[in-house]
Amino acid sequence: MKTKNVYTVTRKVFFFECLTILLLMSGIWADELFDIPFLLFGAQPTPVNWQEAIFESVLILGVGALAIAHNRRSLLKLNKIAEVIPVCASCHKTYDTEEFWNILQEGANQYCKSQFVDGICLDCLKKYSPEVYAQHMEEMAQHKKNESDIENAELKNSQL
Repeated sequence: MKTKNVYTVTRKVFFFECLTILLLMSGIWADELFDIPFLLFGAQPTPVNWQEAIFESVLILGVGALAIAHNRRSLLKLNKIAEVIPVCASCHKTYDTEEFWNILQEGANQYCKSQFVDGICLDCLKKYSPEVYAQHMEEMAQHKKNESDIENAELKNSQL
């Protein structure tokens, strides 16, 4: 589940990097072909300089390729981080994104490329550390109460 979102982000970043490079190159060629400073600002007209436009295009492609390669490596590292799954150290249930713990074999089918890290599920926390469990449940109840209060206030405000 998590990895699909990260891969979507990777594709979007790549798309926008390529789009930016194309826009820069289009600007260079538009300047050479239409002499934009002459048209917009009344500067001295200049002849078309194909060699300069080609040099600038190659330079932008080189810098763009380096930036894309660097970002690709960084995003691949993020993909690996997104594939890590918490596993209860006691009963080996996995934590799912919908905030519940699954049995490891069921979770492994969903995350076949993922690695597992240790954590503890609420059942084992209650069994082995009841005082921490009670504190956690109080915090969760308070959090839910705060969310409910905010929703009620927003509902009252929208009705006014």
